[in-house]
Amino acid sequence: MKHVAAKVESVLGDIGTLSGAKALAERVKERFPTLNVLVNNAGIWPPAERQTSPDGFELTWAVNHLGPSLLTLHLLDTLRQNQPSRIVFLSSKAHEKYGMTGFAEGTPASELDYDNLNSEKFYIQYNTYATSKIANTLFANALDRKLRAAGGKYEKVAVNSLHPGTIDTKLMRGGNFGIAGSSLEEGVRTPVLLAVGPSVEGVTGEYFSDGAVAKMNPIASRPAELDKFWDLTLAQTREEAFAL
Repeated sequence: MKHVAAKVESVLGDIGTLSGAKALAERVKERFPTLNVLVNNAGIWPPAERQTSPDGFELTWAVNHLGPSLLTLHLLDTLRQNQPSRIVFLSSKAHEKYGMTGFAEGTPASELDYDNLNSEKFYIQYNTYATSKIANTLFANALDRKLRAAGGKYEKVAVNSLHPGTIDTKLMRGGNFGIAGSSLEEGVRTPVLLAVGPSVEGVTGEYFSDGAVAKMNPIASRPAELDKFWDLTLAQTREEAFAL
């Protein structure tokens, strides 16, 4: 990986609340009007006991899915104005295991359980995390589907999701998987590729792992599922009137 000199600036925000995600978007637009890359990387491992956000959503669902999705919607016009631009969602290999109760326990589900996206019926940490991660890939693909149908308005706005690898981070340690994680340098390889790599220019609607297009959970590639999930996300983020 090549290291280059760069000026790093920070903008603080709370994507665990709907108002916080929207406020963060406004601050980003004000500070960076020429924004052309958005990498949704923030996320949490589910706490030991089910908790809810101030908006009443299960906390992992709120932070890992609703916040990044809402932030993206409110930055979308800025990204459109600065095409070519890229939107990247950090999903996880866990999205492939959606429906399982542990890293190696259970069987992946063949359908999305809309009655337990908020862990309403049961709360198991791994399942809750995997639910939030399949949501990342679902929303990335749903957004890409909407942009391709927008008649060229977003022609050069690419949207992809990825698995960064099993990386030695606070989140992985919180999962207590009993395995060693790779380095942070390895963990940023695929996100950086999708953010700025010339070899993926124009690639959109894909799921990447280990620097290459990978097979995603089939649930996340069904057009009817994407449309349904898009509508659900707009309703939960109170963006029903959102239009491209």
